Amino acid sequence: MAALRQRLYEDGYAIAPGVVPEDLRQDALRCINMALGKGISPEEAESIKNGVQLPGIMSNEAIMRLINCPSTQQLLQSLIGPLYPVQAGQIALRFPGAHCVDADGRVPSPYWCHGWHIDGLAGAVPSHIPGTVHNFTALVGIVLRDVPTPFHGNLIVYPGSHWAISNWFAQHGTTGVEQRGQEAMPRFLPFAEPLQVCPRAGDVVIANFTLAHSVAPNSSPDIRYVVYFRVHSRTRPSGGYYREALLNPFVDWPEMAPLLRSGRPARPTPEEIRVAQLSIEAEGRFDAKDWDAAWPLYEELGGLRPGMYAIAFKHAVSMFLAQAPRKGSVDAAAAAIERACAIAPGMAGARAAMARIRLYQGQVDVARQLAVSALLDATYASAEDEHAVLLDGLRVVREACAAQGNPAEFTRVLELTLLRHPFMAKHTKELQAGGDLPALWAEVERVMHKQPKTSEDWARGRVLFGRIVELQPDEFSAHLGCAVSHIYDMQSAPTAKEGLQRARALVDMDPTHPLAYAALARALGRMAGPLRAVGPDAKAEVLAAVDAVINISPGFQPRGNGWLLLDALRCGLVAAEPGDRARLAGAFKAAYPTLAGQVDRLLAEQPCVVS
Repeated sequence: MAALRQRLYEDGYAIAPGVVPEDLRQDALRCINMALGKGISPEEAESIKNGVQLPGIMSNEAIMRLINCPSTQQLLQSLIGPLYPVQAGQIALRFPGAHCVDADGRVPSPYWCHGWHIDGLAGAVPSHIPGTVHNFTALVGIVLRDVPTPFHGNLIVYPGSHWAISNWFAQHGTTGVEQRGQEAMPRFLPFAEPLQVCPRAGDVVIANFTLAHSVAPNSSPDIRYVVYFRVHSRTRPSGGYYREALLNPFVDWPEMAPLLRSGRPARPTPEEIRVAQLSIEAEGRFDAKDWDAAWPLYEELGGLRPGMYAIAFKHAVSMFLAQAPRKGSVDAAAAAIERACAIAPGMAGARAAMARIRLYQGQVDVARQLAVSALLDATYASAEDEHAVLLDGLRVVREACAAQGNPAEFTRVLELTLLRHPFMAKHTKELQAGGDLPALWAEVERVMHKQPKTSEDWARGRVLFGRIVELQPDEFSAHLGCAVSHIYDMQSAPTAKEGLQRARALVDMDPTHPLAYAALARALGRMAGPLRAVGPDAKAEVLAAVDAVINISPGFQPRGNGWLLLDALRCGLVAAEPGDRARLAGAFKAAYPTLAGQVDRLLAEQPCVVS
């Protein structure tokens, strides 16, 4: 018993082997299977899907004997102390195919290790409404059939997470979960790697209320049979919310008092803390599309959690998106996406990402085949993380078919894809007009590379980029080209004004991109005219934009767009006080050393008017 207490204290859960006699297990199984054999109502079918199952027999005598038998009661009272009577059990069946990603129920979702909860919070079940927490002392699972290996619908636990969660409550308070439930809990906390529990028939699994847990996919041919009971210690107020138990996970476990007096264990560990820190920062960078900062974070995170698909997938995607604009090698990104594919071969997003990389490498036919496979053959695409990549897979098919002169193949794949992935219907305009996009981009390239460009060229650029923005509203480079074309087309003040509006929108679209601020600085200079003749506010706004060009994204490498960065600096030199120009130019040269020679020429010009 001492070993079980120690395990519960440190890890938040323990398995007591062979506690419940076989005859009681058989009676409970008979009761459950008879209920299944009689058929279930639509309401019960829905409850099965949500894990609160067969409510009609939750208080049946055969079910209640599992928790009330002497061996179970002796175990629980030795670990916790005196208990209030239990009124009902949760018939927690997990059927074959649950949380699997294929129609045959054989492929577990690779996202099984990326979600967790604690019971009793608002939103978990309909009866749990905001305003309180339905907490209890311990979750007790009576195992009726062996759960021999992972992916049998196992209970997933995060060992030691009860300490991390209670620490979080102590630091941040409990008001959030009282009012908003699980939604108020942070997505990342310093947890150990998740573990799928594999108990045998007759075992009792006991877990602290604050232990983070979840349920695994069931890719086996067997139903998982477990009955869960939620028990309350007599040392806590009866039938109500006990806030102190959120702050101290064993406050109502009198049998744990000696261990509590010995102090908390060394949890979380430094590695668990580092994983949480990396996860928070990496997800923030990924969401902000700061690819240069995101991929090294995911790389370190993948070394600490090598089997997690979502980490491997986002590492590969962010690495490719960081490297591709620099026209460099993407071999490392290709190797990273291959690792993600190896973790979860059936995932559509990884295949689609690989297709984009192969197209970038010039392997047109390989890219087309991979993208078609992702769209039409792969088993699953995550609604949150992979739809954008899957949509790009369709663009890969479109581009490859255009390169191969086979538009009919793209039309066929598009029709089948829209049937299989209805979420893409809202992108139909872009997809069906996709045959025009390569021609539009090619024409843009031709016009923008003319030297010198006339006002007619900039006007043509406005039209072309405007059409591309309509078809690809999320494409930053299209919005940048449209803004710049407006800014440099100096035929009318309204055009320049729209250029300024578009430049401000660029900053909102990607507040970490130096070119957005460069366009803003040039637009402000265009609107202000002779900056030395205007007030300090206009000068300050230009200088703030130039400062962002220099400092917002360390390591940014100009590739063919250095002229815009230099023109932004030129506006800054005009706005700066004479004594400050050398400092500004020096900071710019430090940020963009490849442009240093051109900066020196700008200083020699000493311009006083932005035209």
